[in-house]
This record gives sequence, C-alpha cells and structure tokens, in this order.
Amino acid sequence: AGYVEVAAMLSGGISSSAIIVTVTPTEHSPVSATGSGVDFDSDTFNITIGAGATNSSYNLSITCDKIIEENEGFNLSFVILNFTSQIIVDRSSTNVQISDNTVVLNINQLSYAVTEDVSAVTIGLIMSQLSSQTFEVVVILMDITTTVTEDLTQRYITVDVPAGVLSYSFSINIVDDDVVECIETFSVAIESVTSCGVTIGNVNTSQVSIIDNDESLVSLEQSEFILRSEGGSVSVNITLSDVTSQDVIVEVNITDGTATAGMDYGVTSSVFNVTISAGALSSLFSIDIIE
Repeated sequence: AGYVEVAAMLSGGISSSAIIVTVTPTEHSPVSATGSGVDFDSDTFNITIGAGATNSSYNLSITCDKIIEENEGFNLSFVILNFTSQIIVDRSSTNVQISDNTVVLNINQLSYAVTEDVSAVTIGLIMSQLSSQTFEVVVILMDITTTVTEDLTQRYITVDVPAGVLSYSFSINIVDDDVVECIETFSVAIESVTSCGVTIGNVNTSQVSIIDNDESLVSLEQSEFILRSEGGSVSVNITLSDVTSQDVIVEVNITDGTATAGMDYGVTSSVFNVTISAGALSSLFSIDIIE
C-alpha cells in the first residue's frame, strides 16, 4: 500500500482563521479508479489550512491489491467551504494516476529431475516485475510416489524473497538411502504469499522426480547342490544384495543336465517366476527329486 499527498496552498497572504478545503474524487477516463477502499480509501475528505499557515496536505491511501489490472486514474475536485468570497481558487481540480505494480509469482519450471545422491534439488521462482519490498512465500511438498518422512526432510518451506529481484531460488533436501527404488516423484506448490502486492501465477506447481542411485544384484545362494539319496526335494534360495522398495520378480529357467525332467526331478514348468517381496533379501523355491 502507498499513498498520494494531496496539498492545498495559499499564495499572496495568510488567513487569520482556518480555511477548510473539501476534496471530492471523480471518475477519470478511460479506466477510472474506485474509492471506498477499492482503489483508494476515501470518497470525500477535507484539508484544513490552519490560521496563519499557507499550506496543508492530506495523505490519500492507495489500496494495495493482488489484482492484475490496467493503470487507473481519478480526478480530485476542490471546493472551499468558508471564505468563499475572499479566496480565489486558482486550480479547482487535478488528476491522479495509479500504476499497477502487482507482481506475478511463478515457479520457473513445470518439472525437475535429480539423482538421489545430489542431497538437494534447487527450485526457481520468477517474478513478473521487481517488488519494492521483501515478501514471504510458503511452499508445500506433496507426495506422489515419495514419502516425505523417508525421502524428504520437510513438508513446508518458507522462502524470504528479497526486494528488487526478478528471480530467486530455494533448495529442498533429498534423503539418499540405501534402498533400491523406482523413480519417485513429489510436487512442489506455492501455497501462499504475505505481500499484498504479489499474486500467485498460473505456474504455481512443479513435479520433482528422484532417480535412484542404488542397485541390487540377484544371485543363487548356492552354485551347486549334491544329493546323497533319491527322493525328497531340494530348496533353492534366490538372494538380493540390497533390499528394494518393490517386489522383485525373478524368472527361473530349468534345463536338463545329466538328469531328465519328469524322470529324475519334477517341475510343473521349466520356466517360472519367483517373487522376492519388497523389503526382503531372499526367496525360496523347491524342486522335487524322483526316486
């Protein structure tokens, strides 16, 4: 918010009594501002020039809003309430122009992608014009496939944007864990701003993808099994070197060596899948041995 100083002055002498000047705002083309607190705070006001003084003024407050609009104007008309016969009005009206200074705030990219080991992702904010004052931006992080408590270090971030800049950036910390994961995503959204002269633009949400930097190796726990007798079964353990955040499906292929399927060992299919559950390091499957 700001104000315009409206001044009334006497020339050629002073008065022994106070002089009251009534000021009335009127419309101005092509775009007229509105009083009653919409664009400025008063419809009619008085300026009093005290006895023995030559001038006085009134600070007419200009409303600070978040509306993007054309420049507006209004006229001020002056009427003297007393001493009307003794005082000649040299200028009975003037014009005031209000230039819109609303700053539109946006995130500078719709999406970001980082690897998990970078420790932080930098998000950029851009302003449509310079702001005359520092303002505070509250940003909220929302899960898509991430978990804030596991993959990020905070839910809300407060950013103090300094006056006089067209761009500013802030960082979001990323947790580098040891879990093998698919690409995870979360959204960054501008929730609010504190300045009346700043409005949130259309690009107020961005998506961040975290690319995992971990890997897990699949292997058989034993490379060879030696059976001392026929009959029974043999259990085969498939292992992972690191846990994963999702189920791992391993395709197993069984082929004959010197033993023959259906005669020496029994399997329902020579190709089948074994699932290692998320968070687990191994899974077993069995092969029946035929006597």
